[in-house]
Amino acid sequence: MREDRKVRTSVLINKGCGMQYAVNGDDDVEFLFDGQLDGFELVFTAESLARFFTLATKALAEAEAWRDTTNDTTAEAGLVLRRARP
Repeated sequence: MREDRKVRTSVLINKGCGMQYAVNGDDDVEFLFDGQLDGFELVFTAESLARFFTLATKALAEAEAWRDTTNDTTAEAGLVLRRARP
């Protein structure tokens, strides 16, 4: 793998976005998200999906706690609030 190139992509998934998944073989799980054009997909190994699930669970709890402490309605308006990476 080349270390001198990096690709960074950002995707916003709104609350009405269609989502499906497929288990591909012994170890791959593919998530499909509908989009205005062709949509996109994420593929995880079982191990990486478990790690992502743990991370997503923590992030969701933090987002819900943060939302509960503010009167901000940006999430309902479809806006994304991003926290700076540590």
